[in-house]
Amino acid sequence: MATLTGGPTSGFAKGLAVRRLFQVGRTVGRFGLLELLPDSAEARRLRSLMGPALGRQDSRYANRPAAERLRLALEELGPLFVKFGQALSTRPDILPPEMLNELAKLQDNVPPFALEKVHELLLGAYGQPAAEVFAWFDEQPLASASIAQVHAARLKPTADFPQGREVVVKILRPNVAALVERDLALLKTLASLAERFVADARLVKPKQIVYEYELICRAELDLLAEAANADLLRRNSLAAGTLYVPEVEWDYCHDNVFVMERIWGLPVSQVEKMQAADVNLELLAKRGVETFFSQVFTDNFFHADMHPGNVLVDMSIPEDPSWIALDFGIMGRLSTAEQLLVAQLLVAFSNANFGLIARLLAQSGWVPANKSLAGLEASLRVACGPMVGAPLADISFGDVLVTLLKAARRYEIQPSPTLVLLEKTIVNVEGLGRRLYPQLDLWATAKPFLERWVRQRLGPQAVLTRLQSDWPILLGELPRLSEQLLSLADRPQQLEQQRFEQQKQLRKHQLTTVATGLLATGTLVATLADNGVTAALLLITGGWLLWRQLRD
Repeated sequence: MATLTGGPTSGFAKGLAVRRLFQVGRTVGRFGLLELLPDSAEARRLRSLMGPALGRQDSRYANRPAAERLRLALEELGPLFVKFGQALSTRPDILPPEMLNELAKLQDNVPPFALEKVHELLLGAYGQPAAEVFAWFDEQPLASASIAQVHAARLKPTADFPQGREVVVKILRPNVAALVERDLALLKTLASLAERFVADARLVKPKQIVYEYELICRAELDLLAEAANADLLRRNSLAAGTLYVPEVEWDYCHDNVFVMERIWGLPVSQVEKMQAADVNLELLAKRGVETFFSQVFTDNFFHADMHPGNVLVDMSIPEDPSWIALDFGIMGRLSTAEQLLVAQLLVAFSNANFGLIARLLAQSGWVPANKSLAGLEASLRVACGPMVGAPLADISFGDVLVTLLKAARRYEIQPSPTLVLLEKTIVNVEGLGRRLYPQLDLWATAKPFLERWVRQRLGPQAVLTRLQSDWPILLGELPRLSEQLLSLADRPQQLEQQRFEQQKQLRKHQLTTVATGLLATGTLVATLADNGVTAALLLITGGWLLWRQLRD
């Protein structure tokens, strides 16, 4: 799950959104964006109804590509729409390449707010002027974006830092929360209208897309949460030494001010400078991949905004380079089930096992009851067909996830917001790695890592370890679980026949897996552990479940 969840949009914000809606409507008309609607009967009716109200298209944009006009319209609508466009630019599963390329040009770079307001906000946070808090404060911002702006500063001398520590101070923009609420309310209204009146739009679930964007915005509005994210990521990364996360200065952090040590590094986009300095780019690229997979599967806490602006390179030792991470507002965590699903999906794809992919999606509860697993398998095979048989080194890791999710979406499968974050991050990490080292083979690193991780999570020793600690809870839940699994067979008349058959087979498979797992684990406990009571309970329970299954 994302680090923050979206809250309800206030009535005040909805009122602001109504006025904003007229402005957006005029912008849509001036840039001729109604043509982006799909060519369907209901879309044509919507164009005929809305066209006159929105006004004529400006002749200056008549001959420009639709993707460019969309980018220009978002830039005119302001920073939060620019941010929304940036979020869409990382969604190759829902937008065509020409649209992605154009939206990727959007820059979240806005004029800084007044210096007087900067000092007013710092005074409110610290209860004293900035001059009393910092030994030096640069009044010229280092960066200014839609949510916050950043200033360089130096803390007052301490025993550890006799000259004063160099820091960066991130300050939320004044009234930004109200602006976010206003535009979120508007986007939610537009998404609801799209799902109601445009059938093709329902396939990409615009309300879900807006919800995912809402998570991002709300996460970036809480700077104390960002400080906590940075602190946890730093502690997770210290041991490996391949990723440096700046240290948080907690004594100076507030909900609207975030202070951390200042770090110098080379932007990852400046590959030529790294090549001139003989930086080991192959090692750097591979370390980036290893760091990412460690964050996702070992730490279960990953940086979910790994675009080039948030990544620097420490090349002070060219033959032993490392990464520097910045901006910790958007982080991701996967549930255990999501971790297993992603790992198993990628391993199954590497073995071209599309039947297993379909079953994994079904077991995760993603496949609607009225959809055929055989049809899903066929759809996945067709979608991924061009990749099958090609060397894994030639296959984009991100493209695999995008293709799988596109095919799954046709079956009304909607991934969780965190899995969307993961998809976006994998695309970014792969792009960064291949920019540095075009021959980078993510599969060479990822497949052994994932196979080893799955074995560790699902192997006998892992099951034994978990059951030894959790067996009282498991035994307490088993009667309820068995009743739920078996109740389906006792009332088939209450279900549609197709749904019943699919669910019955799935539950049968799950029950058999539970029973055989308990028997195997009971045997292991009896053999390897000095706990006869636990072994007996596991064997008895597993045997009873298997007997019930065979009897039915």
